[in-house]
Amino acid sequence: MYSRNLLPLLAIATLISLTVSASYGYAEEETNKSKDADTTGNVEIAVDVQKAMGLTTQQPALLDSTQSHIINGQIESIPANTADVNAPLAGRILTLLAQKGQRVSQGDPLIVVDTPEIRQLAVESSRTIAQNRLAVEQAQARLSLAKTNFEREKTLLELKVTAQKDYQAAESLLRQSEADLKAAHVQLQLSNAMLKNRLAQLGQRIQATADGHVTLYCPLSGVISDQQVTPGESVEPARLLLKIVNTSQVWAVAQVYEKDIHLAQIGQKIIVKTPACPGQSFTAIIGAIDPEVDPVTRTIGVRALINNPKGLLKPQMFATIELVGSTKNPSKALYLPSDALVTSSGKNAVFIKRDSTHFQLVPISVSETKDNYVRVSTGLAANDNVVTERAYQLLAETSKSSIPSDDDEKSEGKADAKPAFPMWLGLLIGAVLIIVAFVAGKLTGRGNKAIDEKSLANDAPVGTAENHTNA
Repeated sequence: MYSRNLLPLLAIATLISLTVSASYGYAEEETNKSKDADTTGNVEIAVDVQKAMGLTTQQPALLDSTQSHIINGQIESIPANTADVNAPLAGRILTLLAQKGQRVSQGDPLIVVDTPEIRQLAVESSRTIAQNRLAVEQAQARLSLAKTNFEREKTLLELKVTAQKDYQAAESLLRQSEADLKAAHVQLQLSNAMLKNRLAQLGQRIQATADGHVTLYCPLSGVISDQQVTPGESVEPARLLLKIVNTSQVWAVAQVYEKDIHLAQIGQKIIVKTPACPGQSFTAIIGAIDPEVDPVTRTIGVRALINNPKGLLKPQMFATIELVGSTKNPSKALYLPSDALVTSSGKNAVFIKRDSTHFQLVPISVSETKDNYVRVSTGLAANDNVVTERAYQLLAETSKSSIPSDDDEKSEGKADAKPAFPMWLGLLIGAVLIIVAFVAGKLTGRGNKAIDEKSLANDAPVGTAENHTNA
């Protein structure tokens, strides 16, 4: 009887074992299918079609490569090409002859300032000049009289009419009059230069008039970059009025980290680019390198001189600066024409010709551009035949032109991995279930047998009583 109860349990255990084994086999089959289907990037093109397309191949070129590094920097004006126009004296701005942003040349008048000090100095100078001119005239008159007396005394002495002492006195007076005249001329010259000397002490190119008006002139050619005053405004001595900058030459300034400072040398050429001039680059010469490292940023300042005749580069513009390493002992690297590159799934790739009709799409890494050539860092061998013309047409010929991504590689790795539920474990579970089912069936059979014996024992007296009644 218990064998009938055991059959369902044995069937269930067997079904579980078969299910686990089937799932393992299905996982292996799916893995093999995934591996067999990995044909991404291959394309076959007949030879005559290649000629019709104009498809050409070549091996990578082995060219000299130099280490380069691109850093951020900015454009700055050269201090020697910058000048400030300051108020020489206290006064009031009468006229502005140039405005901010205006281009000016050296010697152009810029500002007229009314200064009380110059007015007072001009008055004193005029008075002194007048006094010294009078002194010169008086000295000339005394000299003329002294000459007349000397000539007379000389004649009388020759005639022995006058004494020797009178002749000597006349001669002495003549020499004194000559000296007085020279002194008067010197004083007159000093009085004339009094105003000029005071203006020269101010250290600027200025010109003053007797009414106290001082005109300030442009110290260098350039553009007025800053204006601090307006007409009628009062100013104090040394106050900044205008700032002029000459941008025919500018500096490209960069802060280079310690590990990259070996790429920068005095006199070395660098390449400068700025967002304000897209598609255009400027060649600069490194002119100065700071002697010390900034203790906070751990960088070293590098300044390169750029010729800027058109004024395209403005001070404070952001720029990218490419430091190119020394070319004395350059290393060799693989370079390809830029036309050989295609983009697939957001990555750079090239087509490699495997045989006469088969091409394979291969991902590569590029690092720099040199004369329309790109440097290949990884993914290419020196003897690979790379498609350099019509690469994008070849890309269109394949229906699987995308480069396997990192997610695809992870998925492939998962597919290659063994399933988490191996076959031997399923068989073991099935065997355990069979044993459990057997033991449970046997115990159930014994229980049913005991129940049957008890039922027979209970049924026997009842039958006897019935037979007794019938008797």
